[in-house]
Amino acid sequence: MEQTPKANRVHIGFFGRCNAGKSTLINMLTDQPVSLVSEVAGTTTDPVSKSMEILPLGPVVITDTAGIDDTTELGTLRMEKTEEVVKKINLAVYVLRTDEEPTADDMHWLGLLKQNNVPIALFINEINAENKEENKVDVSAYVETHKGLSELATVIGSADFTSKAKRLELLDLLGGLTPLDVEGEQTLLQGLVEEGDTIILVCPIDSAAPKGRLILPQVQTIREILDYKGLALVCQTEELPAMINSLKNPPKMVICDSQAFDR
Repeated sequence: MEQTPKANRVHIGFFGRCNAGKSTLINMLTDQPVSLVSEVAGTTTDPVSKSMEILPLGPVVITDTAGIDDTTELGTLRMEKTEEVVKKINLAVYVLRTDEEPTADDMHWLGLLKQNNVPIALFINEINAENKEENKVDVSAYVETHKGLSELATVIGSADFTSKAKRLELLDLLGGLTPLDVEGEQTLLQGLVEEGDTIILVCPIDSAAPKGRLILPQVQTIREILDYKGLALVCQTEELPAMINSLKNPPKMVICDSQAFDR
């Protein structure tokens, strides 16, 4: 999964006010010190990204952004970088705290994400939740108290972000959301393959081919055909005539590696 190109990963942006718990949440979810954590507001400056895997989303890129209420001298520039992140992500995680009311800044950025059609997962940071029974947050009540949140985001969980006890549960909740297909992205076979189409893939196997596996573009093409509910047939260059002759109907398309074009 570490070899998956960034362009083929689901991009998830983390947003919220300074000290809302974004960096702590990311470190908890990734189980790694990806983002610097401090009580000093404005610790996160430029967006920080980390590649990982979240099932069933698969390979993802997680990006931590500066606090949306950054009042430092460079705050305006940081917000511009955060706005750039909004336009590039497939999924957003917005973080609020149980001991602070949602502000106009929160509603503005939630609205901006909504305008860009980005699905929003709202995580609520339980502050000082030492006694979990007494401090357990009723997510439904929290949303009902703060009108407008349910219209902008999907509230999927609350936790003490300093504890890893709910890590798997939060990952499951995040993995259950449907990411946005970013406008402008086009797949290799988009508009070319329909349900039931037979597609033959010619995959030359030579001394340079990796032993025991296919290369990434071949795997991606097979997966895309399956996503379109097409029929993927795979052969080497020499076997192409025999495969075509074995079919009752001709294939919709033959896709091959560039080194096989002349043959």
